[in-house]
Amino acid sequence: MKKITRTLLILEKDTIALKKMQEMLTASGYKIFAASEILQLSNLTDNNVMELALINVEFFSSISSSEILGKFLQRRNLPVVFIYPADNPGEIEKTRDIASYGYLMKNAAEIVLLSAITNAINLHSLHIKTSSQLDEIEASNEELQATMEELEAINDELINTQKNLRESEGKYRRLHESVMDAVIIIDNKGIIIEVNKAFQDLTGFSEEELLKMRYYDITPGKWKALENNIYKQQLLTIGYTEIYEKEFILKTGKTIPVEMRAYIYKDEDGNKAGVWAIVRDISERRKAAEARDRSEKIITSLFNATPIGINLLVDRIIQKTNNATCSITGYAENEIVGQPIRMMYPNEEEYINNGHDLYGQMNAEGLGIKVIHVRKKDGTIIDVLASIAPVDKDNPAAGVCATIMDITEQKKAVEALDRSEKI
Repeated sequence: MKKITRTLLILEKDTIALKKMQEMLTASGYKIFAASEILQLSNLTDNNVMELALINVEFFSSISSSEILGKFLQRRNLPVVFIYPADNPGEIEKTRDIASYGYLMKNAAEIVLLSAITNAINLHSLHIKTSSQLDEIEASNEELQATMEELEAINDELINTQKNLRESEGKYRRLHESVMDAVIIIDNKGIIIEVNKAFQDLTGFSEEELLKMRYYDITPGKWKALENNIYKQQLLTIGYTEIYEKEFILKTGKTIPVEMRAYIYKDEDGNKAGVWAIVRDISERRKAAEARDRSEKIITSLFNATPIGINLLVDRIIQKTNNATCSITGYAENEIVGQPIRMMYPNEEEYINNGHDLYGQMNAEGLGIKVIHVRKKDGTIIDVLASIAPVDKDNPAAGVCATIMDITEQKKAVEALDRSEKI
């Protein structure tokens, strides 16, 4: 039963390899648009919607073809996985200026091919979703910062006018009503004596209803102990509180998360008359945080599900690893994390030389890639395709993301084929 109905583009000069990939992917339920020449892309219309392109890096051998393919991918916002020849992984360098969602060795096994495609599609979807969420969070944080700065300025002004409260009542009222966030004032007995329009809108109660209530009538019981401690430790000692989070009960009976800051309210003689507070609805921020948590869980799941070994290195010390790395090397996660990457090299010379090559290429081009030897836990030496890229190019201290893919069997197959051709 076919459960995948996605359309892929394959651009491969080798018609035999092209046909093989087309047959494997068609059998797995994909719709394929196969091409062995760039000119064939002109047959595609805007109605031909595709989710991923598999392109051989050999098409980027000339500036003209690179420009044509770059514009084609950008116009369609199409994620790409590059296919490179097993005997010449250096061909990947031709694509260094084009963002990709992975590299795939030519004539890779079916399971590797399907995993690379699935990971690329999932990562592209996650990238789009996360970018949108980050933009929303950033905008929300900027708005919150601006509002808090405005409220702090208003608060300073209100504190300075408390000694002449009666004379400045008109000015206070204008400020009180113009604040976008909710404001509530209670007396020493906890009775609500004043609210602004924003607080009424927040809770759903009218001003008349709220002025007949006590503060704790709209505060869930689980928050009372916390606020009593804040009252004693902050309000009574320094006259105001730090920003803290709590909930209010709405007229509907539901609760709403808020953050607030409270201040001592004094009468014209300087005596404590009650407390006033600035209240901000943080429902959307909570939702954004939950969405970010879900995204992080998805990324962690992909990190552990991918068949390619992924590691976070800081100063060549392994900070984080995934299941595939453990499977490839034979080490358990607790045997790898915290250890220098030297443990995976056969000898000191290869550790130094490969580090020099990979980090040198990464610093020059943004990506370091090389076929290296790795020593497994049982002492077996295997061939892997290793790549490294900075976590944050503007902050080297953040470390690098390093991937390894076991290509031992593929390399043996290529060598066997070479030997048979020589015979």
